[in-house]
Amino acid sequence: MPAQLDLRPAADRFLAIASGVTDDDLERPTPCDGWTVRDLVDHCLVWTIGLRLAGEKAPAMARDTVLPTVANLPDWRATLAEQVRALVDAWRPPAAWEGTTVAGTLQLPAAVMGRSVLAELILHGWDLASALGAPYPEVDAPVDDLTRLFDGSRDRRPDATWHPYGAEAPLPDDATPFDRLLASSGRDPRWAPRPLTPGP
Repeated sequence: MPAQLDLRPAADRFLAIASGVTDDDLERPTPCDGWTVRDLVDHCLVWTIGLRLAGEKAPAMARDTVLPTVANLPDWRATLAEQVRALVDAWRPPAAWEGTTVAGTLQLPAAVMGRSVLAELILHGWDLASALGAPYPEVDAPVDDLTRLFDGSRDRRPDATWHPYGAEAPLPDDATPFDRLLASSGRDPRWAPRPLTPGP
């Protein structure tokens, strides 16, 4: 598999969706079990920093770091956009994909960590789009390559280095390669937001 991947298309797609999240959307449910859009955005504000540091081969965030959240940022959309752009820049040099690197307590080959960045951008972009009831654009990324990372960890093969988000979800009969990626990461490709219950 190629050592280096271009993260910019997935990052641009993710930011186009995230920029459409309104304050009224923050309490909507998402495909991530138990998470609202607010929870998902808070997660994205953190991992974009952690995985940028991994690309830079820099020390992880200190344990006492005050984590960014929707609640403590005056303009979380601008902050998230800035962090995603910095994330892409960190993984642009070929050296970022060489050797090993660390995110939090997880040490991985840098090429695998870089693929985890791509997976985060794609999957959480889909999560946000699904929560908003918006279409997710066609993915121009090696989804089979990413699916193998999830499957490898689930099978606990000796070379498994990527941990899935959860148990594999059932697949529809007409599953596409992207559906298989979603299912492998614990997501239901058929998930849709529940209709809001009308008030009295």
